[in-house]
Amino acid sequence: MKRQLFLTIFVVLALVFDFANVSSAIAATSYTLIDLGTLVGNNSYPVAINEAGQVIGYSYLADNIGRRAFVWEDGVMTDLTLGGSSSRAEAINESGQVVGWSSLAGDTSHHAFLWEGGVMSDLGTLGGINSAAVAINEAGQVLGVSSLTDGNSHAFVWEGGAITDLGTLGGSFSEPVAINEAGQILGVSSPSGNTGRHAFVWEGGVMTDLGTLGGSYVDPVAINEAGQVIGYAITANAGTLGFVWEDGVMTALTLGGSYSYTIAINEAGQVIGMSSLANGAIHAFVWQGGVMTDLTLGGFNGEPVAINEAGQVLGFSGYMEDDTYHAFVWQDGVTTDLTLGGSKSMAYAMNEAGQVIGYSYLAGDTRADAFVWQDGVMTDLGTLGGSFSNPVAINEAGQVIGYSYLTGNAGPHAFIAEEVGNTPSGSDITVSPGSDTTLTFANVSSAGQTTVTTSSSAPPLPEGFSLGDPPTFYDISTTATYSPPVTVCITYDPAQYGDPANLHLLHYENDAWVDVTTSNDTTNHIVCGQVSSLSPFAVAETIYNFSGFFQPVDNLPTLNVVKAGSAVPVKFSLGGDQDLDIFDTGYPKSQVIACDSTAPVAGIEEMIATGSTSLSYDPDTNQYSYVWKTDKAWANTCRQLVMKLNDGTYHRANFKFSK
Repeated sequence: MKRQLFLTIFVVLALVFDFANVSSAIAATSYTLIDLGTLVGNNSYPVAINEAGQVIGYSYLADNIGRRAFVWEDGVMTDLTLGGSSSRAEAINESGQVVGWSSLAGDTSHHAFLWEGGVMSDLGTLGGINSAAVAINEAGQVLGVSSLTDGNSHAFVWEGGAITDLGTLGGSFSEPVAINEAGQILGVSSPSGNTGRHAFVWEGGVMTDLGTLGGSYVDPVAINEAGQVIGYAITANAGTLGFVWEDGVMTALTLGGSYSYTIAINEAGQVIGMSSLANGAIHAFVWQGGVMTDLTLGGFNGEPVAINEAGQVLGFSGYMEDDTYHAFVWQDGVTTDLTLGGSKSMAYAMNEAGQVIGYSYLAGDTRADAFVWQDGVMTDLGTLGGSFSNPVAINEAGQVIGYSYLTGNAGPHAFIAEEVGNTPSGSDITVSPGSDTTLTFANVSSAGQTTVTTSSSAPPLPEGFSLGDPPTFYDISTTATYSPPVTVCITYDPAQYGDPANLHLLHYENDAWVDVTTSNDTTNHIVCGQVSSLSPFAVAETIYNFSGFFQPVDNLPTLNVVKAGSAVPVKFSLGGDQDLDIFDTGYPKSQVIACDSTAPVAGIEEMIATGSTSLSYDPDTNQYSYVWKTDKAWANTCRQLVMKLNDGTYHRANFKFSK
C-alpha cells in the first residue's frame, strides 16, 4: 500500500506544478461483483477501501476526459468536489475521512480537501495557488504538498484546522511520502544548495536527514509503525542500493551486487526487494535483523510486491516484456504458483488473513479475470460481463475492489466483490464448513456463510455421556436465512472413544444438551442428527451413571437367596431416563458360579408373579426394573446375573437358588 502511495505522489506533484492538463486448486465463484456505476461518464476506477467497506475512486465525466473523485457506500456514489471540474481521492481512513485534491470553481487552481460525513473542507495552501493531500492516518492527521508564493513546493501536515509547513533540509523543496499512526512523516527534500535529494523523517516539528550511501540522491519508499524506513539511494560509485534506516543508521541491502531496491516493509521489520548478485543476476530477497535471504524464485526477474505480518511474500516471476510472468506466493521457502489456467497472471495485494488478489488469464488466454487466492485455493471473481477484470485492493474483511469491462467490453466500471458465502439459496442445500462437518439445509431463502469452530470447552454434558480424547465441541453458525430442519453430520475418529457404537450427537439448545441423534454409521464413522437451530454440538459416548442395584437385590459379594423358578425384580438407576435400549446385544444373561460359603447371604423378600422377562422405567423413582424370570432347574445352584449396558460396562449380582 505504501509503495502505491509513493507512485501516486508523482502524479499529485505533477498536478501541483502543472494543473493545466504452487499450483493451486480452482474453486467455483463464491463472490458477487457489485457494479459501483459512474458519476456521469462511462468509466470509473477504485482507489482504496476501508474496513467498513467504504470505497474511494474516480469517475470520468460525460466527455470521458475530465474526472472526479467519489466515495461509495451502501450503493450510493457521492461526488467529491470543491466546485471545479476535476478532483481525485487519494486515501481514506477507518473513520471514513477522505483526502485528496480538487480544482476550485473556474479550474484555475487545485486545493487539498478533507471529506467527512458529507462535508467537503478546503485545507488551503502554504501561500501558493495549488495543494494536494496524499495520506491520512487514524488520528486525522493529513499529509500533503503545497506550492509556495515563490513557486517552490513544500510538504505539509494538516491537523485540527491548522496547516503546518514541514520545511526543507536546507534546499528549496520537500515532498511527502507517508505518515504512520505515531505521526512520523516520511518524505524527501533537497539539501542546502539543492544538490540532489535526501530522505527525511519529520516528527514533532523536527526534520531529520536520514543521510546517504555516498551519493547525492536518496528516495524513501515506506515507514512502519516502529519508525523503520526503507528506500534506495545512489552510492559513491554511482550504483543504486536499497536500504533500511533505523535509529539513525542507514544500512545498505544487497545480495552481493551493486544494484538493489526495496519494495515494502511489515511491522516485524521484514523488508522485501530486489538485488543483483555478484554475477549480475537479479533475485528477490527478504531482509530481517541483518540477514538477507535470497528467495530464488526460479524465474529470473521474479519481483516481490507485498509482505504481510505472517511473512508471506506476494509477487510475480518472469518477464513483463515478453508476457511470461506468473503470480506467486512465497512462505518459508515454498513458492506457490497462482493461475486460473492461462499462460500468465499478476498479483497486487494481500491482507493479514493471507487472501491474495490479482488477475489471471483463463485456459486459452481469451479472457483475464480477477482472482482471490487463499490456503491453496484460487477463486475466479469473474467480470461484469466483459473480457477483463482487475483487482486493486482487499480489506481484512475480504472485500475486494477493482474494475471490469462490461458486456461488449464497455466501460470499465469500478466494482466491489463480496463473498456470497458457502451456503447458497435453494432447497436441500448441503455444505461442508469443515473437513469433518456437513450440514444439509431443507431450505435456504437467503444465502450466507456457514462456519464451524472447534474448542475443548462448553457447558458440561449431562450424566451418562462423555467426550472423546481429546474433548471436542463443534460451534456451528451461519449467516444464511433458512427454514428447519437441518441435518448435521460429524465425522469422528473411532480411536478417540471406547466404543464408537455408543456415540450420540448432542446439541446445546435452550440451555440444555439434547440428544438429536438420527444415525451412527460405524463403518464410515459418521454420526448425524436433525435440529431446528444451530449452536454447539458434541459427539459423546454414553456412559451410564450406574449406582448399584437397589432392594430387593443386594450388591456383591452378597449371595441373594431366591426360590428357583420365581421372577426377581432387579432394580437400578442410570441417572435418568436413558430409554429402554440400554442393554448390549445378548444381555442380561446368567452363568453358573461356585457357591461361596463365606459370602454373606440375604434372602429376596420381594418376588413377582411368574411371568416373562421384561424391562421398565419408573420416572417417579428414577429407577429401571428388570424382571428376571429364573428357572426351576436352577434349584440348589448358584448363578451370577450379568448385565452389560450398551456403554460397554458390566454389572453383576450373585444368586443362590432354593427349591
